[in-house]
Amino acid sequence: MSAVELDGVSKNYGAVRAVDRLTLTVDSGAFVTLLGPSGCGKSTTLHMIAGFVQPTEGRVSMGDRDCTRLAPHRRNVGMVFQNYALFPHMTLAGNVEFGLRMRKVPKPERDQRVKDALALVQLDQLADRYPSQISGGQQQRVALARALVIRPDVLLLDEPFGALDKQLRDRMRVDLRVLQKRLGISLVFVTHDQDEALSMSDEIVVMSEGRVRQIGTPDEIYSQPANRFVAEFMGESNIVSARVLSCQDGWCQVEAAGLTLSLAGTHPPGASLDLLVRPERIGLRLAAGGDAQGTVADLFFFGSNVHYRVTLRGGTDLSVIRPEAEASERFAPGTEVTIDVPESLPFVLGAAASGATDDPSVPGDT
Repeated sequence: MSAVELDGVSKNYGAVRAVDRLTLTVDSGAFVTLLGPSGCGKSTTLHMIAGFVQPTEGRVSMGDRDCTRLAPHRRNVGMVFQNYALFPHMTLAGNVEFGLRMRKVPKPERDQRVKDALALVQLDQLADRYPSQISGGQQQRVALARALVIRPDVLLLDEPFGALDKQLRDRMRVDLRVLQKRLGISLVFVTHDQDEALSMSDEIVVMSEGRVRQIGTPDEIYSQPANRFVAEFMGESNIVSARVLSCQDGWCQVEAAGLTLSLAGTHPPGASLDLLVRPERIGLRLAAGGDAQGTVADLFFFGSNVHYRVTLRGGTDLSVIRPEAEASERFAPGTEVTIDVPESLPFVLGAAASGATDDPSVPGDT
């Protein structure tokens, strides 16, 4: 049985359509991330699941119950907000206990469940402290314990790591994923951070302008984007126009930005294609003799990786990312280089000649 189902859900704010005909199933025990830029409708969608926002149309179900018009406290969902929303005058134990008190759980059971919840997030030794006396990461853990202590059917998190520094944020990603797997709880997570979505999710829902642009596993979303928006939003990308030169035995030779590439598939000669080429899978080597294909325009050092901007002979800029540990040398700006693109790398986003479109309403895009 699915934990959450959204069937054609929309939300209007006056003339603004924040969410448009969204259909989604969250399987029991799954970690599903709503991902997209600010204003895409992901938080509104989460709040409709929680019951804080009523949909203009469509249905919200949990298990076998229609919860579309059900009050939040009757949905048995746990919610973790971006600002944590802890009560400053209550101890950590008091904050975690609050939801149980509202549900009139007997005190002996409340005490044990609060103790267990704080132990789950490794804060049981700090139960008598107040929020002002602990760090931001510990406050986030308290908010998580408060959401879990009511034993929710679904846990909802609205950009909970936004206020944390990078090192703590990275650690909390691992902790949350381990905890979710351990408990087997269904979780819907909202973020605009691609790394968070890719590293934690069973399934990612990419949204834009209130619509779903693609639903898939992290690998599918990254390696096989359904449209240009998803390709460009999911990390760095090179999207180049290509022309099919010839095809034989399931492989085509194409010309793209002055490069001749091999591409799996069959396309009519002369057809125009949009190709996605991920920068971290492109090889880069010093040009020998007359085989230079481009010139290094810039390089940026990011610790474990070096990012290059290479200007090809035809004038197109190509992004190339190479691991620092594998780089025998760095290529300074002005260096002539040769590009190596594996045959399995280019991914066809759409055939411009056949009228392919990025319109999210087109079947197969959602």
